[in-house]
Amino acid sequence: MTDTDWVALGAIAGALTALGTAAMAVAIIVTALYARDTLQATRDDSRARTRPVIVAELRRESLSKGTALLVLKNLGQSVAANVSVTYPGPAR
Repeated sequence: MTDTDWVALGAIAGALTALGTAAMAVAIIVTALYARDTLQATRDDSRARTRPVIVAELRRESLSKGTALLVLKNLGQSVAANVSVTYPGPAR
C-alpha cells in the first residue's frame, strides 16, 4: 500500500468514527426522552394509587323512624383532608 492509500483509509476510518459518534448521540437523546416519559408515568401512577378516595352512603337508622345517617368512608391509601360535605335538603 502506498502513502496515499493509508491517508484514504484514515479518512474513511475518521468518517466512520464520526458517523458512529453521531448515531450514539442520537441514541442517548432518544433514551433520555423515553426515560423522562417513563419517570413521569411512574410519578402519575404513584399519585393515583395513593390519593384518598371517599365514598358517601346513606343508611337508615334502625332506632329512629325517618332518620338516615350519612356515612363517609375513606377507601384510599392516604388520609383525606379538607373534606367538605354539602346537602341540598329535600326536593320541593
